[in-house]
Amino acid sequence: MFLETTGEADAMEYQDLTIDVQSREGGGFEARIAEAPQRYNPRVKFPEPVDRNDLCLLHSAFGGPLHELTAQTALSPARTREIGGQLFAALFKEEVGEHFQRCRDAICHDGTQGLRLRLRFRTDDPESAYLAALPWEWLRETRAGEYLAIDRCTPVVREIATPRAWRAPLA
Repeated sequence: MFLETTGEADAMEYQDLTIDVQSREGGGFEARIAEAPQRYNPRVKFPEPVDRNDLCLLHSAFGGPLHELTAQTALSPARTREIGGQLFAALFKEEVGEHFQRCRDAICHDGTQGLRLRLRFRTDDPESAYLAALPWEWLRETRAGEYLAIDRCTPVVREIATPRAWRAPLA
């Protein structure tokens, strides 16, 4: 658990829901709940959630001045909602989605507790560049119409996992 405070009245205590996201041998991707407030570790397989060409266009739109960014159809509010919905549908389908909802319902009910969504990616994954390029902060639950990252109850955090344990340098 982690306690975040921005003031006495709005202290928020977070529990972590950690999801390992990685490529699968033979194609596609897999998400597995690695850590959750309620012990259960379902996994789900999913295809490429955002077309690679669309992802390249999206990233190239960030290379220009602000007035050009607002003119880009790739960054329209409708497009960000669509991409966020695609990411949510891929990651939170079947048992992973059901478990996420159960954990959120159990924790996020009184405004003092939250469920921090930690997405963990491996540096040795052959698809790590693609996975890192996806705008996970746009995860959007289409049913509720909300982006998870801007809901105080469900902050989204990326975590990079290395294949070897990190050791502090010797002094």
